[in-house]
Amino acid sequence: MIALLSALLAILPLGVEAKAAESANVLVIVVGKDSLLTNIPFNQLRRLFMAEISEIDGQRMLPFNYEPGNDIRVVFDKMVLKMDPDAVGRYWVDRLIRGQGKAPPIVRSPELACAVVGKLKGAIVYLPIDKVNDSVRVISVNGKMPKDQGYPLR
Repeated sequence: MIALLSALLAILPLGVEAKAAESANVLVIVVGKDSLLTNIPFNQLRRLFMAEISEIDGQRMLPFNYEPGNDIRVVFDKMVLKMDPDAVGRYWVDRLIRGQGKAPPIVRSPELACAVVGKLKGAIVYLPIDKVNDSVRVISVNGKMPKDQGYPLR
């Protein structure tokens, strides 16, 4: 399997390989097209996905997460929550024991995440930039879009 992957990467043009590597390291925050939310401060994004807040700009939000161990989630947790998978697991167990809420609902793939967020009012999720489709809208983080210098989810 590794040999096949190496062979495929060797025949890809360098631009394609570099673009694929970049998109794997850039996450975007998406909401439904009808959402009024256009920007989320990084601190509120973190607090929302840690179940410390449930509203942003007066709008009730419903964050969705990927399964523990999912590569997308591991990157998000490291970038946004500043925790490794074990620390995240301990965080949610602690909150549950203390009666402080539970982790966001799980989606199993970026495609399912787009479908759910596109249809459910207030839903919000993170995706690799190359997985965004027409059912959702990318919002800025700290006033920056993914193409902007200083975008915090890179």
